[in-house]
Amino acid sequence: MLQRIEFEDEPEEAALAPVPEFLEPGRPVWVYSKSQKPYLYRPWMNPCSPGEWPYDLQALRGTEDYEDILEWYAQKHPHLLREDFWVVDRELARCAGDRQISVRVIQDPEEHNMDLQFTLFGYAPDAKYPHPEIEAFEALHTTVPAIDRLWLVAFVRAWPGRFEDRHLVR
Repeated sequence: MLQRIEFEDEPEEAALAPVPEFLEPGRPVWVYSKSQKPYLYRPWMNPCSPGEWPYDLQALRGTEDYEDILEWYAQKHPHLLREDFWVVDRELARCAGDRQISVRVIQDPEEHNMDLQFTLFGYAPDAKYPHPEIEAFEALHTTVPAIDRLWLVAFVRAWPGRFEDRHLVR
């Protein structure tokens, strides 16, 4: 599992936006992954990311980063069955059809609990819920024990466009 990080100090003359009181500014960190180019993660820009690797890394299914994020999350939560993560992944892929799937870790900054956020891509920008692929996955909650066990820590959302264009959509 690749977890190379480098901290970078901001130049003193750099003008940073004021940071809300409840956030600690932290230090910028270069995030290196196996399938994406390195980028500078600024903790104050995303308080919902864990304060350690994988930071705000969002990985596409089928990449080593995707597997690394699932493994990292499973290691952080030894009380959960590791195999359940792969069952959830398999069932989500089956329900998603040809849609791209990504995963990332999000953290509730107030409660400090971490969740896995799976994203299905390819929806229209104005697509309204319900989404048949997500409904099909959620319907498995009662019949697939692994999904039931991870129900409170793994969730799925829809996102317009392609994974590669995710930063362009607001």
